[in-house]
Amino acid sequence: MAPAFADLRSVTHSVDCVEQGRDPYVDWGCDPWGRPFNQPPVWLALGKLGINSSWTNVLGFSLILAVFASFYLLLGTRTLLSGILAFAAMLSPSILLGLERGNGDLVVFTLLALGMHALLRSPVSVRLPLVSILIALLTVLKFFPVAATLALARGWRGWATAIAVAVFSVSVFIVAVDGHLHQIFMNTPQSFYLSFGSGTLFFRAANMLGVPNDQLLAFRIAGSGLAAGLGLSMFVLIWLGRLDRVIDALPHVELGQPADDLAIACAAAFCFVFLLGTSWDYRLILLIGVLPIGLRAYDDSLNWKDTFFPVMIVAFLWVGRVPKLLPEIWPIIEVLNWMLFASLAALVASATRIQNARSVTGSSTKNGIGYIAGKTPR
Repeated sequence: MAPAFADLRSVTHSVDCVEQGRDPYVDWGCDPWGRPFNQPPVWLALGKLGINSSWTNVLGFSLILAVFASFYLLLGTRTLLSGILAFAAMLSPSILLGLERGNGDLVVFTLLALGMHALLRSPVSVRLPLVSILIALLTVLKFFPVAATLALARGWRGWATAIAVAVFSVSVFIVAVDGHLHQIFMNTPQSFYLSFGSGTLFFRAANMLGVPNDQLLAFRIAGSGLAAGLGLSMFVLIWLGRLDRVIDALPHVELGQPADDLAIACAAAFCFVFLLGTSWDYRLILLIGVLPIGLRAYDDSLNWKDTFFPVMIVAFLWVGRVPKLLPEIWPIIEVLNWMLFASLAALVASATRIQNARSVTGSSTKNGIGYIAGKTPR
């Protein structure tokens, strides 16, 4: 899309409209492509900092540098294969789509990655409050970071903390959204093209059946319901210890470490946006936060079976553009779509079940930080 950074321009040109006394949520003329504004109002506060459409290119290139800085911190590898997978993930079409558009989801991911990387190295006494504040602030920018609170859910006290932080974050979001929630929802397009989530399969079915766009809500609800049932089943079965073989097939998670906590935060956020219906493929940048623990599992073991998880992630980052060339491949994409959701739901469930609230040495956690979930370290 020309000019560059199309999604970022939606923000900066809407700032121009606000300065002119126009409402970008209803005035479609604010956007160069005639798109209604669909972000929380806090993005429009950039105007108070003197930022407007003339800043678009500077902000866009700054975002690219920040994204790759976060990749540099996260994607350390020790073998040729894991290095190739990391490189393929960074330059996948899904990531490049977000960089091309200057999308706000990349801003949120970068702040989450860099923020958790820094805060989880702070003193233990302030670590939990700072991470909680970070999640609340990011929830104001985009609602989906609220799911990252599951990275705090360790033991009964951790679950209470996670619920409290989630309630606080949602409350702050409702206040900050200032009555625009319905407009944001209605102004956000839903599609199976260049998208993932529980709704894409059902939207494809609706398209084949010739269902009008104004009747797609039932299909979206059906997709969300199926995903909710699958995710809840994974949680219940894993908490009951009935899917230990599934846990053994996943990378181990050593919570309290920056990469591992970020992996659970991003996995939970991915599952949350999957449940909502559809998200454009640039939001798959959340998978970059999960990828390091998969690469580490292979680097530690050099066992080919440990490549399944990272290869599945990298494959999904690449397949979004394939239907344009090979329309018949969409069933494979949907299989990957649902496999990834089930795998990440299992990963989050194994990391948050109460049985894992103690480390393998039997010592209790301190401030809900620092136990080992999933399978024990190799």
